[in-house]
Amino acid sequence: MNINLFNQLHAARNITVNTDPYFNRVNALNDQKPYIIAKRNKVNKHVTIAAVIAGVFAFTMGTSLHEHAPILGNILFLGLLTVIVIAAIAIRKSRYAKFDAQIKSLDDEIAGIYEETNRIFEANAASIGFLPYEYRYTEAVDFMINMVGTERAINLPQALQLFDDYDHRRTLENQNQEILMQQQYQNAQLQSLNRTAKVNTGVNIAGTLFNIASKL
Repeated sequence: MNINLFNQLHAARNITVNTDPYFNRVNALNDQKPYIIAKRNKVNKHVTIAAVIAGVFAFTMGTSLHEHAPILGNILFLGLLTVIVIAAIAIRKSRYAKFDAQIKSLDDEIAGIYEETNRIFEANAASIGFLPYEYRYTEAVDFMINMVGTERAINLPQALQLFDDYDHRRTLENQNQEILMQQQYQNAQLQSLNRTAKVNTGVNIAGTLFNIASKL
């Protein structure tokens, strides 16, 4: 067993256990972004629908007036359409500003967290400087400690490669699990539709037989 590497990894672990909460916070903040973006897109959809409805109303008003006063009808339609477009842009901009501010707040906090972790790593460079930045968290270090301790890795590059392989397999397994869950959901939906179709068919057959019997 590579005792020097084993001890180095243990020393690095003493650092990562203190920085893991920071990275957990970063993951939590990043998880919030899709929800904020989805809300922003929803607002955009609602504003667009409202603008279209208002545009149809303006067109109807302009058309009805156009029959009696063509010029006035055109002016009314164009005026209303201009107001609708300006209002839609202003509403979307104000709503977007709210969500963009939330995203910026998340990004600023994430940047502050990374600055703090960098300060910690720089202050403990003698203990963790040998380890590439992307592996400086406890799960990765614990895995490599196990690989070195069981002599499946005799140096740092081997330990890093073994963790990469493990992480890649885990990612594929998670993706396959998500695909399986989607397939199971789709199969359940299809089974429900088939049951509904069979019930409807049975009802239709019973109705047909009843109609035939009533005519006899």
